Order: sequence, then C-alpha cells, then structure tokens
Amino acid sequence: MKNVALTLLVLLFSVASRGQCTTVYNVTGGGTLCGGTGPSIYLSGSDIGTTYQLYRGATPSSSPIGGSGGVINFGSVAMPGTYKVLATLGSCSLLMADSATVNLGRPGFPWPHSVCIGSTTTIFDSLAGGVWSSSNTSVASIDSVGSFSAGGTLATIYGISGGTALITYTITTACGTHTSISNVSVSAPGASPVVSGSPTVCVGTSSMYYSTISSGYWSVSNPSIASISGSGTLLCYGSGTTIVSYFVYYSCGIFSDTINVTCGTGTSSASISGQFAVAAPDSAQMILTGTTGGTWSCSTPSIATISPTGWLKGLNPGVAYVSYSY
Repeated sequence: MKNVALTLLVLLFSVASRGQCTTVYNVTGGGTLCGGTGPSIYLSGSDIGTTYQLYRGATPSSSPIGGSGGVINFGSVAMPGTYKVLATLGSCSLLMADSATVNLGRPGFPWPHSVCIGSTTTIFDSLAGGVWSSSNTSVASIDSVGSFSAGGTLATIYGISGGTALITYTITTACGTHTSISNVSVSAPGASPVVSGSPTVCVGTSSMYYSTISSGYWSVSNPSIASISGSGTLLCYGSGTTIVSYFVYYSCGIFSDTINVTCGTGTSSASISGQFAVAAPDSAQMILTGTTGGTWSCSTPSIATISPTGWLKGLNPGVAYVSYSY
C-alpha cells in the first residue's frame, strides 16, 4: 500500500505542475519614494508550502518568503521601479498577477559639468516636470523647461563666458518641493585640430595624415577597409570609403576634424622631388613625376604654402608635409 500511495502522489503532482501549480494572488502597494523609508509591497494572499520572491525588474529585491496562508508584506523598498512576485512550488514557478510601481519623489543629484565657451552640454534628472535655472546667466544659461527623455528631463547648458555657475532643478511632487544643484565650469578651449592628407589611397598601400595639434588621437569610421596608427599612418586593405578623424580632449569638451578617404584599386608610380629645405621667405619648385591632374597641399599653412603649380614658399621655421592628391 505504501508503494501505491507514493505512485499516486507523484502522478497527481505531475498533472498539477503542467497547469497552475499554485494559486495566483495580486501584487499591491508601491507609491512614491521620498527618501528614507520607502513604500511597502504586498501580496494579497499566499499558499502554505509555496515560496514567494519579490523582483525589481529581473533582479531579486528581497529574500524569498514562505507562504503562510495569508497576506505577505515584503516590507518597504528603497529603489524606484516596477516590482513583481514569482511563486515557486517544487519545480513549478508561477508569476503572480499585477505589479507594484515605486516612483522617485525627489530629484537626483547631478554630477558637476564642464562646457567650453560657445559650446553646449546636457544635464539629466530622473524626474520630469520641474524647472531648470542658472545662478549666473552671463557664464552659463540653460533651457528652463528641458525635454522629456527616458523617464526624466534633459536640459541643454550653453557656455557663454569663463567662470562657474550653479545649475538648479526645482520640482514639486507628493514628497514636497525639492531642488538639486550642479556646479558647471565654463572655460575657453584650446585650438581645434586641422587634418590634412590624401583623399584617395590605393588598396594595399598606406598614406600619412597630419594634424596641426599633436596631443590627440586618430580613428577611422570603417575599420573593415582601413586602419590608422597613432602616428597617422593609414593602411587601406579593402575598397570603400572611410572617415579619418582626429580628436583632441580639453577639460571643457572634445574637438575634432575629419577628412573623407576613398580606398580604391589601382597602381601608381608617382613621386615628388625637389628642394626639401627652404629658408623663409624663399620659394622652391616641387617636381612631380608619374601623374597629372591632381592638387598640391601643405600640412601646415602657417609654416609653408604651396601653389597650384607646385611652388613651395617658406613662411616660418618648422616642419611641413607636402602632398599631391589625384
């Protein structure tokens, strides 16, 4: 008889596990999180033998609680989000009905910002519906209302002159009227880079690219056809187009310059010769052999310039790179 009873119990549980293995109850509670102790989350009932796990999104929010046959209080929560409950009985798990939402009732505390004179940056707060303001609009101004973005508000800060300003966000919620303050530093940027080099490079060959500033880094937009080294040497290994960029970081922002480059097939035996040391303000003729129909250029116009016919004129001491693009 013991063996028969055990077999019957297993069969009954197996049938139940393919359907609804435990009773479905409703998740209730939630509300506004004002700081300190948050709102509580409840389950309207529970079954003895079943355990209940509270989740915030996909993350467990508390330790599992065993069913008592009555209402379960998961206690107060300290994080905003949507809360659900998963019931587990043996190998069967079932999501309980409804969910509880906890909303943030006071603004966050934005981190300090920096912006260059004449440029902009953005600032975010997780609560929409408040008002932004600047303590010193001669240094930095800000959109007073901002725009809705990903469950909050996003506002644009405009750098006007050197100095600091306090950006304040004020909002009234169920928790009262609150403000958050962020310090913004506005400063003048350094010089912007200017990039030069050939707009066309044959596949299987490399070409040098130059920037008027040496403290930044190079990148290409299409690494499937080309790569560029830290010193500015571009190697084309596939046909297509890519954007060669040079970025310079300043404390108030990032500045860059770009050049569009086509990596193509073909051969070339062109070469440049001539006088490679010129005393300012003298001139020298650069000689091109192997091709025609292109354009002369000089990497640093403040040091030297070159005419459409290849005459290089020295202006100031330094090093400049002469290129012929075709």
